[in-house]
This record gives sequence, C-alpha cells and structure tokens, in this order.
Amino acid sequence: MPRTDNVLDRNDSLRSHLTTVYASLCVMLFTAAAGSVAHLYFNIGGTLTMLAGVGLLVLLAVDPDKNDVVKRLATMAAFGFFKGASIGPLIAYAAEVDPRFVVMYFQFRVLSPLTLIMYCAASFLSLSLELQLCSCASR
Repeated sequence: MPRTDNVLDRNDSLRSHLTTVYASLCVMLFTAAAGSVAHLYFNIGGTLTMLAGVGLLVLLAVDPDKNDVVKRLATMAAFGFFKGASIGPLIAYAAEVDPRFVVMYFQFRVLSPLTLIMYCAASFLSLSLELQLCSCASR
C-alpha cells in the first residue's frame, strides 16, 4: 500500500503559489474594509473613488513589468481601498436602515465566496491526490 502524502508536501511551487494568492486576497479584503471604514468616518466614497479604482485595475492589467511584485501588490491594495470606499455609501445606508444588514452582507458576500474557493481548491487537491494514488496502484 503506497503512503498517501499531501500533494502540497511534494509540490513546493504549488504551495508557494497558493500562499501568495491567498495572502494577496487577504490584503485586498482588509484594504477594502479599511476603505469602507474610511468612508464611514471621513465620507470619501463616491464616483471619484470608483473611477480611481477602475484606473488602478486598468493599470494593474496593462502594467508591462509583471515581475515587480511589490508594485503590483501595492496597486492591488490601493484598488481594494478605493473599491471599499466606493461601496462605503451603500454600507452607510444599510447601517442606517438596519445595522444587521452589514453583518449579513459580510456573511453572504465575503465568507460564502471564500468558502467556495477553498472548497474548490480542496476538491482539486484531493482529485489530484486520487489520480496520483491510482497511477501508483497501477504500477
């Protein structure tokens, strides 16, 4: 019976890639939350922050230097901040109507997709592990 190792234990490049992806996703999530809070305290959100976010997203897409990780992460964090600030008026309105809406929004718009992404990644890794086990068993 072959020993069942975790796929991530054998593939360091895959582990490094997934760590980078989830770390950058967390940075963007926290900067978007900071942008929403900044709107609630300083009233900075609106059309201008939405246009700045779109401009940063276009800059991120057309940037010719794809290897400058610090610059790309800073641009993505700024995009997250401006995106959070641009949806700040919606969050402020929902908090005025009923503060429970903000918690429900966080549960359904943030936690549900993250859970789905993690489930898909786990399913992919378990499928690749099963395929490797089948190929080892057939030898």
